Amino acid sequence: MLAERRAEDLFQLRVHEPALAHADPDHVHQILANYVANALAYGSPPYYLDIHRDEAVITVCVRDAGPGVADTFAPTLFETFTRATKGPAGTGLGLAIVKRLATSAGGDAWHEPNSPRGACFCVSLPAPPY
Repeated sequence: MLAERRAEDLFQLRVHEPALAHADPDHVHQILANYVANALAYGSPPYYLDIHRDEAVITVCVRDAGPGVADTFAPTLFETFTRATKGPAGTGLGLAIVKRLATSAGGDAWHEPNSPRGACFCVSLPAPPY
């Protein structure tokens, strides 16, 4: 059963550059734990965690092949107490907290449609110089 397997066994990690961000490690953990939990709760395999680095930014994206996010719901995803009408119970605070943690570190958090199926949630964080 999917719920009995560990997240690290379900996700394919794709790291394109060594990645070190200027951010509180506890905040990064909370951001990624929320994204991974949402992918497991609302999405479907395969799951991917992609890490990219450009000159000044680390970008981490969590992708799945589930039903994705409804176009009508997407604009409010990161607002406080926003919840999808389907799926497991929750408070509607997770993505709002993700957004605040990312912006407090000088980064950002967002959703990208993952065509033709699935969802993609990303966070960017400042990177130290090479």
